Amino acid sequence: ERVHGSAARQEVMDLTLGALGKHPAGQRMPKWVRNSQDFVLGWIGKTMLVYSGLMSLPEPALAFARAGGTVGLGDSFRSFGEARRFARDMGIVLSDSAEYMAFQGEQYQSTAMRKFDHWFFKLNGNQAVTNFSRVMATNIAIRYLHSAVETGDVAALERLNVTAEQVEIWEAKGRPAWATHLDPSTRGIAAAVGDAINQFVQEASLQPSRFQATHWGNNPYMRVLWQLKHFLFTTGSTLVAGTYREMARRFKDGDMIAAAVPLILFGVVAMPLAMAAGEARDWLRRLNGQRSEFEDPVLDRVIGGVRRTGIFGPAEIGLGIWKQVEWGNGPLAALSPAFSVAQRVYGKVLPGETMDGTPKDADYEEALRLLIPLVSQNKGLWEMLAK
Repeated sequence: ERVHGSAARQEVMDLTLGALGKHPAGQRMPKWVRNSQDFVLGWIGKTMLVYSGLMSLPEPALAFARAGGTVGLGDSFRSFGEARRFARDMGIVLSDSAEYMAFQGEQYQSTAMRKFDHWFFKLNGNQAVTNFSRVMATNIAIRYLHSAVETGDVAALERLNVTAEQVEIWEAKGRPAWATHLDPSTRGIAAAVGDAINQFVQEASLQPSRFQATHWGNNPYMRVLWQLKHFLFTTGSTLVAGTYREMARRFKDGDMIAAAVPLILFGVVAMPLAMAAGEARDWLRRLNGQRSEFEDPVLDRVIGGVRRTGIFGPAEIGLGIWKQVEWGNGPLAALSPAFSVAQRVYGKVLPGETMDGTPKDADYEEALRLLIPLVSQNKGLWEMLAK
């Protein structure tokens, strides 16, 4: 306060309160408004995230980019069972990891909607992909620490707040996870190395945090605009900024080739997974009678693959607006999932014309389908259930 003044102190306090779910505006919001908003936006989110499990397939590749080429693909699968047990003991893998990731950036979510999230993300496969990504990141983190000790990479260890001696002792003691029954010295070692592994996993995961949100993003009155955008800010601060920092560190050390490795690895591992996920989703779209999102067979697939890796971060908001305008939906559809769904439902319940000028009647059944999770983006499943 003495350095930056009382105004700066108050600004930091407001940001902290917002991240802790105590935004001043939230304290004044009527309970019925909060509950109604929670249900409507939570429900709409499920209609948009039908294929979130499929589109999460690139995430396991993020740990390779974070390791910067020090851990091989084959090494990441060795001792996978041991890494799974360690991740569960450390709380890195939880029973609700997927919904925690999807809505941790959302404020004021009710218990009922969280339970709905739990079953939804199990059904669409997001939970399985998330847990697999966390276990793989844990395994890579352990091997990253081992490699840093072997090569004497003190800077890599310092960034994770652990020393080579602590890692060596931890290895010698059988890689214990922190527990109350351990003796005090072992607990200290297990805590230090466990924190380092957890930090690595966080840096290699697209896990939103309210502390990465903007102040207006933590305002419950702005939730309709902030919905699902925490992923974009997370990829910006975690993925894009993290990769840049690692490349800058290696460039500063004078190793030009090593500086390019994180970006190369990201392109070699994450890009194919992102393109495969996009291709699978587009195949399902065509199977359900929807148009392909790839107008150009090559260019659109490459650009789509790059976008799905999340490398554009918050800039994806602008790209989304441009895409919606290109499809004739208007820019509002890109600002919020709620606006997008409302616009599509509105277009179904009113007679009018299609984009090519063909007259169309109101389709109330189709409007209803767009509002039901799991079938909102799966017309084939809806028709099968309707028979």
